[in-house]
Amino acid sequence: MISLRPRVYIASPYKTSNMREAYDRYLIQCLDDSISKGEAPYAPHIYLPQCKLCDDNNRESRNRGLEIGRKFLSVCNLVAVYKDFGISDGMQDEMDYAKSLKIPINIRTIL
Repeated sequence: MISLRPRVYIASPYKTSNMREAYDRYLIQCLDDSISKGEAPYAPHIYLPQCKLCDDNNRESRNRGLEIGRKFLSVCNLVAVYKDFGISDGMQDEMDYAKSLKIPINIRTIL
């Protein structure tokens, strides 16, 4: 029988920039870290930009992606904030939203 894992929303920096490859590698490490803790992680920012649902350069597209992320965040048991690269404005917004829903926030580092 598979044990139930807490649903964990992963917050990490992921803005389209010259750091994109580093952010990709870092996010994979964050997901691995979460899984190693027995969690079921969710990170919308790893797939939404790839399927053109969240383009940082297009305000409407970015807002749609952020709304999709919030829908999932609202049903998570925990928000894990990985801060090795700092806390971006988007991550802060996710933390504020989690606080408004009384979802626990866990600040983490892995590097």
